[in-house]
Amino acid sequence: MRKPRIFVLALCLLFALLPALADKGGYSIDQFSVDLEVHPDSSLTVTERLTVLFSEPRHGIYRSIPVRYTDPKGFQYGIGFELLGVTAEDGSRFGTKVSKEGAYVSIRIGSPSTKVKGRVVYLVRYRITDALRHFAEHDELYWNATGTEWKAGIRNATATVRLPGTVEQDDLQLAGYTGRFGSNEQAVSIKRLDDGAILFAATRPFGPQEGLTVAVGWPHGLVKFPGPV
Repeated sequence: MRKPRIFVLALCLLFALLPALADKGGYSIDQFSVDLEVHPDSSLTVTERLTVLFSEPRHGIYRSIPVRYTDPKGFQYGIGFELLGVTAEDGSRFGTKVSKEGAYVSIRIGSPSTKVKGRVVYLVRYRITDALRHFAEHDELYWNATGTEWKAGIRNATATVRLPGTVEQDDLQLAGYTGRFGSNEQAVSIKRLDDGAILFAATRPFGPQEGLTVAVGWPHGLVKFPGPV
């Protein structure tokens, strides 16, 4: 597999600069599965399925997502974020509060008046715009699927990327990265599913502040980028 051109070093840098949140531990993440659906208008729908094991009563968890970054040349960029909802497996909705934490959007998931314990599954859905990049040779998605700000470990991590059209295997550029911020480790398996989606699966558990990043490049023509405003 060809290694894609990695264009957003500064996007990764944001994870190292994330301010400490009101996360006091008391839980671990048994499974972190991310579904990334790329749309023809270049937007992205993200669905995260987190299976969390609480060892002590807590109100819930925090999820932080970068929405602003600066590239190595000093240019500032931003991505659009819209929370679509957070639900349980049975479809019931969790309470949420969205706030800005510097360059991040922080989602507080849970109720201030209710505590949870044991196994809890959170389905977090949100829409992202301006995350894809257009190069002379190809278009690309580069995404830190889990984030590296978690104070809890992650036992299993996977990410599935779904493109809005068919791409031949030889025309795809794929790479996955694991570990702490700045790591070049590639403890990840990559395979094409029967429906054409690309599955990235970490081959080892993660400790606190470790995560999974995925990169997919494809030929022009699948997505249409908005013009300059």
